[in-house]
Amino acid sequence: MLKLSNRIQIGDTIRNANKEAILAGWVYRKRDHGKVSFIDLRDGSGLLQLVVTKNTRIIGRKELNIGLESVILVRGKIKKRPLKLVNPEIPTGALEMEVAELEVLVGNEQALPLDISKDIGKVHLDTLLNYRPLTLRSPKEQSIFKFSEKIEEGYREFMKKEGFTEIHTPKIIPTATEGGANVFRVDYFGKDVFLAQSPQFYKQMMVGVFEKVFEIGPVFRAEPHYTSRHINEFTGLDAEMGFIGDYSDIMAKLEDCIRFIMDKVGKEASNVKKIINYREPKIPKSGIPKITLKEGVKIINKIRKSKDVALDLDPEGERILGEYTLDKLKSDFIFVTEYPTSARPFYQMPTEEGKFTRSFDILFRGLELGTGAQRIHDPKKLAESMKKHQLNPKDFKDYISLFKFGMPPHGGWGLGLERFTKQWLGLDNVRLASLFPRDVKRVRP
Repeated sequence: MLKLSNRIQIGDTIRNANKEAILAGWVYRKRDHGKVSFIDLRDGSGLLQLVVTKNTRIIGRKELNIGLESVILVRGKIKKRPLKLVNPEIPTGALEMEVAELEVLVGNEQALPLDISKDIGKVHLDTLLNYRPLTLRSPKEQSIFKFSEKIEEGYREFMKKEGFTEIHTPKIIPTATEGGANVFRVDYFGKDVFLAQSPQFYKQMMVGVFEKVFEIGPVFRAEPHYTSRHINEFTGLDAEMGFIGDYSDIMAKLEDCIRFIMDKVGKEASNVKKIINYREPKIPKSGIPKITLKEGVKIINKIRKSKDVALDLDPEGERILGEYTLDKLKSDFIFVTEYPTSARPFYQMPTEEGKFTRSFDILFRGLELGTGAQRIHDPKKLAESMKKHQLNPKDFKDYISLFKFGMPPHGGWGLGLERFTKQWLGLDNVRLASLFPRDVKRVRP
């Protein structure tokens, strides 16, 4: 009997050419040619072609009648493939295994609802999500999350390098972070509490402890939208830093972070980039461009030939501004600054005249990637801002109390990992960048 304990992963066969090995995985693809059968074996590290001949011993069966996605265990010699048969699309494409023994661990005789060995990018989104445990086995789908993992790794690596402390804050909170809009209400032992819209209050508290903090964690937004850009649970890349001069310090740090992530992904995601629609983001040497919201709206209205005076960016406006930024400013990113006080959360620092905030959105290829701002750090001004936003300071007494013990000027940002991945890879829908997306219609699987 073959032993699983002696198995190596397919990714390790590159270092084991011309040696005997034991492999295990799923039957990804199968081609029968009479006396010879070819099986593409898949495990968590990659794909390898198996060559099964009349000399192969089939353990426990008379014939090789196994279905796709059956789990098998094989022993054989790792050999180099003929040069003309090398598959340059995968790292192990120059190798194959000549199988001496094959054992079916878990057979699958049923027909699959879709063939994941083909281009499932053309499969309808609902089908992809309904059969998520199966479709995620597709190399293309896997590559999206391997790529997303690199973004997350780069984010964490940069923040650690810059002296930020990683924290994990509660996701069940007593007060709605943004003042009550778009929150999920939860019964907590008879009390009304909320799922966190962001770690905002807690990361500000931790500035008073560690000075610079970051978090990678779930964020919940009860937004009743069913669009290609919205999901109701996403992964937030958050940060908060103390002792800033103003919000330009936050934008500078965020730009350094994005550049670091781009460099890391460029160097370490080479295998993934072959499978997906990868396009290197552009940032000019002079830095990510910055424009005020007023300026951005003027540009959009000029292109639209509109006289709209509303100071806001709708999805179409973001798209137009993204195209303008790439065409005129040679950048895939742009900071849009100084949003109206009335349109921003109460804790964002107003400008001198008080009508606008020291805040920004960062757009990536015409989609809002995240938001950042300098925060109000004076408790009296914070209470005044709450009242202007029709909020009762008594409802936020725990939050206000932290500013009574000395809080430095500070600020931070929050980015969406799924949106980052979606825009970078040119995905049609943000749900494709979430393993198990949650939206207004879907809570399964």
